Amino acid sequence: MTSREGDHHDAEASSHLRVGMTTFGFLYRVPLEQALETVAAAGYHQVEIAPVPPHLPTNPDAGERRRLKKLIGDLGLDCVSLNPPELNLVSSNPEIRDLAVRQYRSCIQLAHDLGARIQMVVPGRRSALIPMPETDAIDLLKLQVASLLADAHDAGVTIALETVPFGFIETTAAVLAVVRDLSDDMVGIAVDCANTFGKEDIAEGVRLAGSDLVMAQFSDCWSTRWTHTSIGRGEIDFDTFRSALEDIEFPGPCIYELVDGEDPAPRIGSDLVTLEGHGWSR
Repeated sequence: MTSREGDHHDAEASSHLRVGMTTFGFLYRVPLEQALETVAAAGYHQVEIAPVPPHLPTNPDAGERRRLKKLIGDLGLDCVSLNPPELNLVSSNPEIRDLAVRQYRSCIQLAHDLGARIQMVVPGRRSALIPMPETDAIDLLKLQVASLLADAHDAGVTIALETVPFGFIETTAAVLAVVRDLSDDMVGIAVDCANTFGKEDIAEGVRLAGSDLVMAQFSDCWSTRWTHTSIGRGEIDFDTFRSALEDIEFPGPCIYELVDGEDPAPRIGSDLVTLEGHGWSR
């Protein structure tokens, strides 16, 4: 047996790494309800919701929350996380960062109402032209996340601070330093291999995160082009990524983020079969 065949055999033997799907790629194509129906029909059992317009208002009323929770249950889905885009906790404009805190607080409560266990949080962005000093931005980020932790504790929802390539802390080590400085059981790290590809060794990032890893996100991309495309299209070695997750005995959800400007619907079923061949289960 070749080493490649051995890796594939080991991947097929792995079963506790469950893969879920995000609704983010459907945002401007179909209503949220149809996106959830498509995800369920493709064979996924876990889902991450992007709770933003046009899929959802920023603060859905009680009736909308009940209807959405019922639909998720009726489809046999488990909403594991919420991931709102376009919020900036470290804006130099206090009104913008206060809005980000309010919307994250609303999302944490929505996560609780939908039974989701994780709230994704992006560290934020500094101006490319005249950036806030990095130490100031990191201190501000820690204050902002700390202000959300009371809500997280009340709701029983874990904050997952995500590695992103457009922020100011872009590697696992940099995000992990903030998480460990906060030293709270309700905040951990989300490693997105497409976001850190080309900035760090993705397997070493997973192993470095260790027990602080609460969410794994993945999709394919290229070293010369950042995107979140179908597995097998780009350059990421998913067997290596999966092996690292196995090495740390990662118990949490793995969300497949197919957000590349193309319609996810025709691909997510066949992509799920491919992912199962790499060691994930549905």
